[in-house]
Amino acid sequence: MTNIGEVQGSGLIYGLCKELRAVSTMSVSETYNRRAWDDRFRQPAIEQLRADLPEDAAGLFDRLREHLSALDGVVEEVVWYGDCWRWTVQYIIKGQDEALAMLVPSPEDLQLVMPFERGMIDKLPVNQMKRAIRDGLDLAREPFDTRWGVWSVQFANLMDDMTGLIDRKYKLVCTKR
Repeated sequence: MTNIGEVQGSGLIYGLCKELRAVSTMSVSETYNRRAWDDRFRQPAIEQLRADLPEDAAGLFDRLREHLSALDGVVEEVVWYGDCWRWTVQYIIKGQDEALAMLVPSPEDLQLVMPFERGMIDKLPVNQMKRAIRDGLDLAREPFDTRWGVWSVQFANLMDDMTGLIDRKYKLVCTKR
């Protein structure tokens, strides 16, 4: 006499084996495809990072990238910055240890990020800046423990303000050398 549990179990095993055979014939890229920004094991090209951005963000990314690359002595490189910022496009002045700025090409939220030394923000005309720019600078000031100014790059109308801030920081860093 056959036990009902054995019959059901053998059918379950047969079904699982059939599924496993189907999966094993797929290539790795078919079973799991990461976005370039997420895949820490493969350094992407900047064009791959840009391809994952929405159309509006890609245009803003291009404008910031063009502005940063035009600054004298600034080098562009793709760097892994951990689970939060993942692959970023870093802009560093030759001879400096720290980045001037970074673009975080998150497909959900393109960001401009800049580290500031203590006291550097006091040398900027913060009161003359738009609130969105001041809010990003607040994260790099007391009482926060971080030195990073962070801005979500969503609107073209803030582009002049962001590039102006980049230029001011660039001048401060270059005069300090």
